[in-house]
Amino acid sequence: MFIEVNLGETIKDSRKKKGMTMIELAEKAEITQGYLSKIENNLKIPKIDTLKTIGSILDIPIGELLIGAKYIDEWLEMFEENIKKPPSIPTFGEAIRVAREDNYDSNDEQLTIPLSVISKKINIPETTLEQIENGVDIPLTNVQLMELAKALDVTFAYLYLLAGKGNNLFEQNILNNILIQLRPLQHSSVKKFSSMTFEEFYELNKKLSNGSILEVEYAKSIYDSYIFANEIDQLMQLHAMSNPWRDSPDIQYLLNLPDVQINYRGRKLSPTDKQKILTKIEEMKDKFEYQD
Repeated sequence: MFIEVNLGETIKDSRKKKGMTMIELAEKAEITQGYLSKIENNLKIPKIDTLKTIGSILDIPIGELLIGAKYIDEWLEMFEENIKKPPSIPTFGEAIRVAREDNYDSNDEQLTIPLSVISKKINIPETTLEQIENGVDIPLTNVQLMELAKALDVTFAYLYLLAGKGNNLFEQNILNNILIQLRPLQHSSVKKFSSMTFEEFYELNKKLSNGSILEVEYAKSIYDSYIFANEIDQLMQLHAMSNPWRDSPDIQYLLNLPDVQINYRGRKLSPTDKQKILTKIEEMKDKFEYQD
């Protein structure tokens, strides 16, 4: 897809003003020179993380790059399309397949995450995952659901509810509405936007590439959808946590809960601390004296 605005020129001009060669910028941004050339010639639209990196190197406001890359417009179009389309709720297996296909590599080429990769991350046989995608009802543990959601960048609540867990908390029409709202949202975006105030959210997203300004009321409805998704996600995490916490908690599950504070000697562990603990446990797993 060709970019119709001056994203490439903006990056190229800023790079030259700083006296940087394409090789230097590519190395600092950790992308190939060929890929940078395509960006500067408006032949490629980089991912938001890549735009953030380039923007920080060249001192270009991220909002300007997002507008140039038309991310904001496409994001709004996505919400409009979801409003126009008839409500559609996938099966658990269909949701996994769709999420696997909606990913991109480091050069922003669309790819499908292989089942073998997912299998290793959540410690489930590839054949089992294939059966699930094909509609076979094979239950997954809450730990596996959380790891699967993380690998696919979807909310835990989305997979948890599609898997039939927590459904007794809602009437069917309310459950359907929740799933429809959660379906198009990436978990990374939910966490990012729900952590902002509406003023911060609106300031970041109000300017569209055609020069118009996003209506406050419409922006508020989009912002509210992220807040709602985050609240539902936390609620489902707490619901999933209740039984293992009371009976025999799985340490991997507890350490993977993003919104649960875990302390050591009165001090809060950071996400990095939790990952270090999980890594060390993985290294020692064959040395434990299990009691089952």
